[in-house]
Amino acid sequence: MNTSAFNLFVLSISILSLQGCGGSSSSSSSESTSDTSQDQTRDLSSFPQSLMVASPTEVDTADSLTRSMPRAVSYHGYATQRIDQLLSGDTPLRDVFSVENFYKLAANATCFGPELKYANHPDGTPASGSLPTGDLGLWTEKNGTTNEACSAAQLNTQMNGVRSRNFAGLSVLASLIDALYDKGESLPADGETKTLTTEMNAKSIANTSFTLATLSRSGTKYTYVVNMTYTGKRGNDSTPQDYDIAVTLTHAPDSSGTYSGNMSYQIQDKYQGGTCSSLYSTSFFQIARKGSLTYEKKAGNAFLLDAREAQYCSDTLDTSAHTSANQLSATTPYSSSTPSGWSDNFNWFKASFDQTDLSGDYAYAWQAGPNDSHSRVLNVGLNPSSVSDETGSINADGEAWYGYGGSLTNTATTIGQINGFICNWAGPGSTNTLVEKAQRQFISKGTSGLYETVTGGSNLTYAPTNSCLYSGSSFQYDRDLSGVLDSADTVKVVSGSPGSGELQYQLFPYTGLYFTDTTTYPNIESIITARGFSLPSDPSTP
Repeated sequence: MNTSAFNLFVLSISILSLQGCGGSSSSSSSESTSDTSQDQTRDLSSFPQSLMVASPTEVDTADSLTRSMPRAVSYHGYATQRIDQLLSGDTPLRDVFSVENFYKLAANATCFGPELKYANHPDGTPASGSLPTGDLGLWTEKNGTTNEACSAAQLNTQMNGVRSRNFAGLSVLASLIDALYDKGESLPADGETKTLTTEMNAKSIANTSFTLATLSRSGTKYTYVVNMTYTGKRGNDSTPQDYDIAVTLTHAPDSSGTYSGNMSYQIQDKYQGGTCSSLYSTSFFQIARKGSLTYEKKAGNAFLLDAREAQYCSDTLDTSAHTSANQLSATTPYSSSTPSGWSDNFNWFKASFDQTDLSGDYAYAWQAGPNDSHSRVLNVGLNPSSVSDETGSINADGEAWYGYGGSLTNTATTIGQINGFICNWAGPGSTNTLVEKAQRQFISKGTSGLYETVTGGSNLTYAPTNSCLYSGSSFQYDRDLSGVLDSADTVKVVSGSPGSGELQYQLFPYTGLYFTDTTTYPNIESIITARGFSLPSDPSTP
């Protein structure tokens, strides 16, 4: 893509368009840019500029004065531009930040793991019923009625929660820099702490009050601390209640323009269902969502990210779930001896990419429950891309993979690595046995901005049985997702050449297609690596 200059151009034009409509340029007496801040040069090295956690395949629509229709730009580019506007004081916090972003949840794309009716399952009982949502992987090539590749759609929707919380946290922290300069002050000296609580409350964020906002410095490290209270309705609240939120950041820049750092957040909330429900007598109960982001900007525009988050069975806001490096630990799951451990939805995102075009490698692993034997894993590798500033065309492509990895609670697990595929995860007689295969999609950015897949570019097909195959005549499963079982749903999946009414077993690799040399490529990990994907390295901690 080489999209950095192009995206900044498009986004700058879109921002002017929004300002012309009374958007991001709005201000009031409670938050305005003072004459002092206009005259004062802002030193922004104390904050991680250009940092964002987002799916590389997610796009956002930005208006452009040069085109009659909105055009799609990467969400990563959109978000970093908005945070830069907060740092520079060009946009009020209330035009960028909503406390509701702290509460958004991950979801599955329509094409991923649909609930599947079945009858006469060959592996066990109950012989008839429904396979639960989220267990069938990339079931269709495209997402719903769109042309979007299922792998891209699933990464986008799964990352909705972690993306939104990181954007909210970075936005609030960036606004401390604006508050500091609006106050007419400079960055803190070594050993000094600047308190900005009053200034943050003056920004008049709906339903939000700041109880602490500080910026301090120790040596070359800057530390940001923000505590706030959201007053609103969560779960079964009939009247607004108070929910505390804490965000911290330690940022270590150097003179060469590289930097490293760590952000953490903790958010009180209510939840229904899941493992924690056994501890409570009410349908909705108090939890805390906790997360960490470790980042490193290397030479040029190379970034390393490690973002983790989960929800915990206690709403106590403390650092007991974090390591000494302030990274969230997955090794403290809920149990009878650890009732405040994480219970549902531990999400772990790792990335190694070039910000100019988002080319690089991305791994996203998630685990629904602490006792699951495996995590679900998406890998995406994007190739370097080309951009035409004249036409705005972006040529980007890559390869996506889905399969299962080790449990996130296991310290021996290589996080983000696909170890195989389980075709019958939660169906009758499931053995949870891995086969040395994975689902694969070639993805390419289309003219709409969505990542699409070409005909023949996907290897997704299997039967939801322990063997991944079925050649009988009684098992029915709603492959076409019509909602009813009929004769069309007695679908045979065979490893050889398919006959009439049969489908070919196509998890990658399948017979006759790539890497049949099991000596050179003994497992799916080696095959994915040979295709060009590398697991992202760990960023340095400050």
